[in-house]
Amino acid sequence: ASFSGDARPLWTRLYPVAMVAIAAIRGVWWWRRRYFSFSDNQGLQKLTYQIGSGTEVGTDLTTTLADVIIPVGTLAEPTTTVTWRLYDLSGNVGSTCTTVFTVNDIQSPAVITVPNQTRNTDAGQADYTVKIGDGWNPTVTDNCAVQNITYKIDSQDAVGSGTLTSIVGQHFTVGTHNVVWTATDIHGNSPTSGSYQVIVTDNEPPVVVCNNITVDLDNTGNYTLTTVDIAAIAAGSTDENLPLDLSVTPSVFSCSNVGNNLVILTVTDSNGNVSSCNTAVVTVRDVTLPVAACKAVTLSLDVLGNSTVDATSVNNGSTDACGIASYQISKDNTTFSNSLTYTCNEVATNNIYLKVTDVNGNSSVCSTTATVVDDILPSAVCKNITVALDATGHASITGNDIDFGSTDNCGLTYVAAPNTFDCTKVGANTVTLTVTDPGGHTDQCTSTVTIVDNIAPTAICKNITIQLDVTGNASIVAADINNESNDACGILSLVASKTAFTCADKGVNTVTLTVTDNHGNVS
Repeated sequence: ASFSGDARPLWTRLYPVAMVAIAAIRGVWWWRRRYFSFSDNQGLQKLTYQIGSGTEVGTDLTTTLADVIIPVGTLAEPTTTVTWRLYDLSGNVGSTCTTVFTVNDIQSPAVITVPNQTRNTDAGQADYTVKIGDGWNPTVTDNCAVQNITYKIDSQDAVGSGTLTSIVGQHFTVGTHNVVWTATDIHGNSPTSGSYQVIVTDNEPPVVVCNNITVDLDNTGNYTLTTVDIAAIAAGSTDENLPLDLSVTPSVFSCSNVGNNLVILTVTDSNGNVSSCNTAVVTVRDVTLPVAACKAVTLSLDVLGNSTVDATSVNNGSTDACGIASYQISKDNTTFSNSLTYTCNEVATNNIYLKVTDVNGNSSVCSTTATVVDDILPSAVCKNITVALDATGHASITGNDIDFGSTDNCGLTYVAAPNTFDCTKVGANTVTLTVTDPGGHTDQCTSTVTIVDNIAPTAICKNITIQLDVTGNASIVAADINNESNDACGILSLVASKTAFTCADKGVNTVTLTVTDNHGNVS
């Protein structure tokens, strides 16, 4: 079979692209009538076409591409090739030719967005969450098909992939936000965008909670609430839009405010919504102690052996920011009164305590001395004594221990020197007793204090294992079984009851350790 009218193969002719398209659409018979004819020595059977590697189509000579869809080219396959074949009645292919189609999609998708949207924050939330019913997703169309839809909020990264991208569930904080939707079709046409603004407002006032607090005046009698105090008053106050601005009125207190004070708490959220309450109580306390200042006094016993002093005589300009209510004095810092009386028994330099109490009940104490004077001389009388060291190797005495009836009209104090002893003092020691009357007059006598050590040492043993030598013998020394035996005055000797061992002693042997201290005590 052959094509007549031109010796060259039909589809290799350099016809314009328009002619190829017309032939494909209108049919080969139109082409044949206008440009060529088919002939074969046995007659023609059919004309077929095959698109790419698809199925061969055509059963007669009227085959056409009319209404056949040629796909848009892709990066991988930018063109579509159609192969034509002409068969004779014997089934022979007389001629073939190809048509190359290049189909392009140059139309971008269309993105239609909603107008600008205004919303209040969700109840109890710091932002607004997009709902399904808001309808904020765009309408996107394309002459072929959409491949990808994304949206971008302000300067954030783009969100979405594929064609099911939805903004439902997205959170928008208070303020104005730009939402830009972008769509790309399956043929990579330049992305098309649509945008709208989302304006979120907050008109929900904070939840205000008032709490009571207690504050203490400083040493000047004043106090100003700190940020920590204000936060404590507002504890439990909440709002979704932070930070909260907190203020309390009044916030400054002085001595005149000691007690309970009602204050007003004002809470403002970050968007200017305000709430307040006036049930908070600030309890102001004065816990600063007065500054007590004392001065020393000298008291002379009268003919009856007595002397009296009042509290104001000991005060030396004590102060308090809120004022002083009273002065009292004491000999023992326990029992206080407005005045004190001293007798012969207190002739000496005595501690005296001044308690200053302010108008709010705070008290402070200072101490000074009250010197009581007496001029009668004492008489000292001594006795000898024996004293045993304790388990630590020490002993002590007082002047009273060696006193044997010393006398004075106003009483005495007794001092022994030396009055402490250790292991080095075992034996006889000369001790001086000094007696002093309340007027500071003294007298002395001497006594012999004999120190003895009656405490046995502490013997501590330990178990050991020894090996017989090649001769079947072994020996130990007492130190081998000593486990830090001790004595306050020192150990003189260690003796083990058995030190030599033979094959006959193989096994467990009981050995006694005898410890003797430096003073002959044994354990």
